[in-house]
Amino acid sequence: WRCVCDCGRVTYAVSSNLTRGRVTSCGCAALEVRVNDLAGRRFGKLEVLDRAGSDARGYATWRCRCDCGREIVLSSRQLKRGKRSCGCARRGEGVAS
Repeated sequence: WRCVCDCGRVTYAVSSNLTRGRVTSCGCAALEVRVNDLAGRRFGKLEVLDRAGSDARGYATWRCRCDCGREIVLSSRQLKRGKRSCGCARRGEGVAS
């Protein structure tokens, strides 16, 4: 069967795997289980609010609020590799009062 996953990807599955519940997604559900929940954590000026989805490479994306008040969406990879603000520090903007 040609199946469209909830995430939008197309996958193919054998009838028996579908009826027995062996196939329930394109594989993205298995990736979801391995995602570390970053909600509530801080990375520099960024507070992670909640999960926003996944990027084109399959990395989890997170909605973050910067201390200056802006909200941005970043991947887990960006956060873990050192993204620490929305860019306000480079633009010379201060923290919102």
